[in-house]
Amino acid sequence: MTIKHFIVHQVTKAGSPKKLIVKTRKNENPIEGLSEGVVDKLVKLFNETGLSSGSFAHDQNPDELPPRFAEMLAASFNGTAYDDFILLTDKLTKLFAYSHLEKAANATGGYLVFYHSVRSETHFLSIVLLNMTTGMTLNESLDFNESQRLDLEHLHLAARINLTEWTKGKQLRYLAFKLGKKSSEMRDYFSDFIGCKEFTAYKADTKAIVKVISAYATQLNYDFDQSTRANEQAKEYCLQCKKDGEKVNLEHLAKHVFPKKPEGMIVVAQNTPYNLNNEIGIDSGELRAFTRYSGKNKNLSLSFSRELLNKTIIFDGKNSLTINEIPDNLITQLKLG
Repeated sequence: MTIKHFIVHQVTKAGSPKKLIVKTRKNENPIEGLSEGVVDKLVKLFNETGLSSGSFAHDQNPDELPPRFAEMLAASFNGTAYDDFILLTDKLTKLFAYSHLEKAANATGGYLVFYHSVRSETHFLSIVLLNMTTGMTLNESLDFNESQRLDLEHLHLAARINLTEWTKGKQLRYLAFKLGKKSSEMRDYFSDFIGCKEFTAYKADTKAIVKVISAYATQLNYDFDQSTRANEQAKEYCLQCKKDGEKVNLEHLAKHVFPKKPEGMIVVAQNTPYNLNNEIGIDSGELRAFTRYSGKNKNLSLSFSRELLNKTIIFDGKNSLTINEIPDNLITQLKLG
């Protein structure tokens, strides 16, 4: 991932009664001043935490007006670049401060970090609200001193927009966001600022998680037996969640199916092309794909258990299947012509 633009603005409340403090930069933070550690942490903020996915609210409901955030972004971003990144983030910061944070009685705000990144020709705009945290240092006399630093270890309020997918207008999962475990008031004012709306579709999500398990098993170089076991464990876990009336939590599923390397599955699941939420609803019918191969065209429909592959059903690795055990009722039909 390459960071193209990076800027930090301050929007906080302090004192009693709380007074709004807004400080915006007049130039970007130097990218060369960012250490590899900082860049890695920014990337991991979105790769190693449970995210929700969706879109700007009006894209799922044409009757709704576009949120101001989306309007400002559309006016500035042309598909590959901004008219003025500094001016855009200045306007967005003031929108956040005066239209959202100021109205939230108990919210304290923080530091708004905006950064534009590119990965494999895909453009992203990320917005992260960070807070300060207290650390300890030792001076030359080995005395402890408190020090303040930005907390990059915890992501509570953040959004990442896949600008490339958004400008294409072909899908409803271009926006990933994390609203964390802060108070509902804080979650509400941040999500209202972005104008994000979660995408839910049980059937599509279940199809996607089946593909995620298969893709990650391949990534881990699992053999056929290991992949089959992973699929069976995933199916059992999902069915139990369905039975209990609960959604499937991706982090819990990953630890259950891939206990040695669960974090990699989260990365696969919450990035393109799957873009799954951290919690998904399950469609029971689609779970069959965990333990069955199936496919059809206008002339043929075929479905069989995974355990038959390379036993009674042989795949040549290209485009041919050999079936050595045909169901009796099919044999009867064939003989009758």
